[in-house]
Amino acid sequence: LTETEFKILHVLVSEKGRAIQREYLAYRGLTARNTNARTIDVHINSLRTKLEDFGSRIKTMRGRGYMLVD
Repeated sequence: LTETEFKILHVLVSEKGRAIQREYLAYRGLTARNTNARTIDVHINSLRTKLEDFGSRIKTMRGRGYMLVD
């Protein structure tokens, strides 16, 4: 994983079962604070691919963000 992907995954694991907004993930995961929060979508997609079966546990919560589920 890249450093950014690891930071995003860390937040999702720490807040498992809770929807996390893109903006919060951007704040915690991205180094450039002016980066568009939609960049998170690209990192989430990459995480899902790299984590294979475990990646399917990262759910999109429409209008709310992302959530790691059991």
